[in-house]
Amino acid sequence: MKPMHPIAIAYLLLATAAPSVAGSLSTPIVQDDHRAAQVNTEDPVGWLLSTASEAAALMPLKPHVKTRSRLQVAVVESALAVGRGEFASAQVPGIANWRRGLAQAKIAVHYAEAGNREKAEAALAEAQEIEKGITDEFDQGWRRDRVRVTMARVFALLGDTKTAAAIQLQAVPGEAGRLATLSTHAIQEEHLDQQIATLGEIAENGEMEQVKYALLSVAELYGRFYDSAERRASLEALIRDKWKAMPLEPRIEVLESLAAYDVAHNNLDHARAIADEVTVIVTGNRWNMEQSVAMHGRAADLLALSDQADKAHALLSEAMTLYGKLEPKIVSIYRGQALRPIAESYVKLGAEDAAVAIYQRALTEALVNPNSRPRAEDLVATCASIVESGLTPPRSLLRSVAQVRQNLGAPW
Repeated sequence: MKPMHPIAIAYLLLATAAPSVAGSLSTPIVQDDHRAAQVNTEDPVGWLLSTASEAAALMPLKPHVKTRSRLQVAVVESALAVGRGEFASAQVPGIANWRRGLAQAKIAVHYAEAGNREKAEAALAEAQEIEKGITDEFDQGWRRDRVRVTMARVFALLGDTKTAAAIQLQAVPGEAGRLATLSTHAIQEEHLDQQIATLGEIAENGEMEQVKYALLSVAELYGRFYDSAERRASLEALIRDKWKAMPLEPRIEVLESLAAYDVAHNNLDHARAIADEVTVIVTGNRWNMEQSVAMHGRAADLLALSDQADKAHALLSEAMTLYGKLEPKIVSIYRGQALRPIAESYVKLGAEDAAVAIYQRALTEALVNPNSRPRAEDLVATCASIVESGLTPPRSLLRSVAQVRQNLGAPW
């Protein structure tokens, strides 16, 4: 593909009015009574976030600064996802590399999207100060641009689309496309055809990340102008025409967006058709082993969303059968990646006992590897998954989390 000129991307922001500010275990875990006694069943979300934060911070900076910082940002993101902004902010000073700026910028985005202009501006100012200090040569390019583009999202949400577009113009192409969806919220209908043409051009000629974000922007327009069946059909046709070179997983992401709008507008027939399509994509294509299980969870989510609970349960049962066959071949540090999406889907279906059993299994798998770095990565991801799923975890599950945390230590 030819790289898309950044001016064409920046148009998407400059050509629009500013958006308004918006808010059964195979090996049982041996419990440590002292640590397990510390679990907090009154505020399990806060306890899980704190445990995840502890697990990440235990990792030595040398030689694991990149992994540690990435995990700390993941904790920030989970806290923001459940409205724990103050907790998220408290994590930022402990992040050692360029991701400190990224975390602070994400906090600013959170407040801007929630409509809290004062906190958004304060968080943005702090992010700007951190960004100025990203001077290491290794962190130039996409890393610093990731921070800048995240800040640009705040500028756009607060109404300053010119500053957002200026940042976008300077970003490397792979990062610049991340702002495209913002313009769709404010485009006037008389400018719609021009914007769709621009998005189509980006999808035709852009780099892979740009194509993805352009088509996600088209999906946003599908939702915004949903009442026009003709417009809706043409936007979906554009997506399907332009995604020919796109990998399957980003295609599913776009389809998930369309289905969510269908459900929001009570168009269950179309949502079911998309859910069935995604199920065929998931079950009919080759993935790596852990991904093949996890993608069943993605498809099950859509089946549940489109009021096809029976199909969703059947697909999740199929996923666990598949996992049982593949488990000996899946590297232990990747087994949690396979299991967590299945647990999350069971939560969505209201089958919390099944979800708890799978989370317990994931925690058990985390203890297979003798090194604490992959154990910590897995623990942070599992804590985040439980928190963001909305599951009310029983004490038994919290005790298992506590035991994995207790077992972290050398060797890393």
